[in-house]
Amino acid sequence: PPTTTNFLVDISGSLSHVVAETDQAGAFKAYYVRGDDLLAVMRPLVPAPATAADWPTRSYHADGVGSIRRLTDENGQITDGYSHTAFGELIAHTGPHPQPYAFAGEPYDPNVALQYHRMRWMAPRVGRFAAMDSFEGTDDDPSSLHKYAYVDANPVNKIDPSGRNDYSLGGLITVAAIIGVVNSVATMSYTATVGATKAEIAKAGAIGFLKGAAVGATVYAVLWGGAIAYIGYATGGLTFSQQVYDAFRAGRVYVVRLEENILVYRYAASPSAGPGNWWTTTRFATATDAIEELALPASNTAQYVYQAVIPKGTLILVGEAAPLFGRAGGAVQVFVANVNQVWFHGLVLP
Repeated sequence: PPTTTNFLVDISGSLSHVVAETDQAGAFKAYYVRGDDLLAVMRPLVPAPATAADWPTRSYHADGVGSIRRLTDENGQITDGYSHTAFGELIAHTGPHPQPYAFAGEPYDPNVALQYHRMRWMAPRVGRFAAMDSFEGTDDDPSSLHKYAYVDANPVNKIDPSGRNDYSLGGLITVAAIIGVVNSVATMSYTATVGATKAEIAKAGAIGFLKGAAVGATVYAVLWGGAIAYIGYATGGLTFSQQVYDAFRAGRVYVVRLEENILVYRYAASPSAGPGNWWTTTRFATATDAIEELALPASNTAQYVYQAVIPKGTLILVGEAAPLFGRAGGAVQVFVANVNQVWFHGLVLP
């Protein structure tokens, strides 16, 4: 008879992930263990597991693009193996354990022969998405004009976990090495060495930053030192004052549209400060921490903390606070051009 599987989804990060499965009666069928990547799955051997022995663990082992290649048991012995075509069609599976994660570490549904990439489903047999890309593309990047192509037909070097933002694995891996390098000469000489374009590394850096900041958003553009390093979707204007750009570390600014509501805080010296353009996603333990990590001026004692929600769909600037006024900076900060877009909740401290 038909059965129902319910999925418990973690939406706290920049990408949603299934963390557990239950049957129609609410009994757990699987737990998925995650860190930065998918680490292991636990499935019960019996219908009503009572002990730890009833929940064997299988650890995931992935290749360079995140495709699951092996499962191992608690003793490190290989139990399952997987091989795929370049675009993820399953060639062979050896072993007894059914589990959905395969190509690029994303779940595959055999009932419809499609793989889930959040915004869109992808058909591994043809290497195409099943729905059109909402991004119109740009003339200087002809491959971006294709509405259905998966990762510009380059599945060996690129991934697209969101279904809307493919990015180079090389760019993501090397982006940490160019943090702080914002002048075009140094940046372009470095990208020539690693074989990635400035735009690819800029975009990969933005995606990595959003993942680390646990902000779910679509990257619209990246600015380095006030100059556009990457532009994807039309933004309706990227012109802000130099003071705004200078408030971000090395002038590195990510222009993004939120895919979910985010909770933000504003630190002020006055109980009447109210809402403003600048916010942070961090709730600091002390006013001293806020002053140091947000690089606040001496006039801001950070005694008063305001709370608000920036709603899904809002276009924001986000990045790290620049070191100013003798402070270190480095905290995640958000700039909202239109204060009226913020759902202001009021004071939470004191």
